[in-house]
Amino acid sequence: MGRFGASDPTLKAQIAQRNLEEFKGDPFIDQYELYREHFSSQDPRMVKRLLKTKDQIAQDQQAAQQAQMKQMQFMAQMGELNKMNQGKGDRRGMTQIRGGGRPTGGQVQ
Repeated sequence: MGRFGASDPTLKAQIAQRNLEEFKGDPFIDQYELYREHFSSQDPRMVKRLLKTKDQIAQDQQAAQQAQMKQMQFMAQMGELNKMNQGKGDRRGMTQIRGGGRPTGGQVQ
């Protein structure tokens, strides 16, 4: 003998919705399975259409990590460039802007 209402699709969908709301983001709950339960309670075809496979998720995470590493490398290179430029400190431009530099002697035509 089965549980009361266990085969009722409306009840299953309501339970899945409540579970999703209650356990979304919970580190002790497998989030993939939580979403899979939610979508399959509405229409089992939604699982294949909407959810990424665990392999796709791993590939996306790896690509995101690689992009983050590239960004960090770029920022580190820019920081090194800034340090090099600060050490050189070309003063001629600042002197001419302030009006303390030598006149060029040429006329602009």
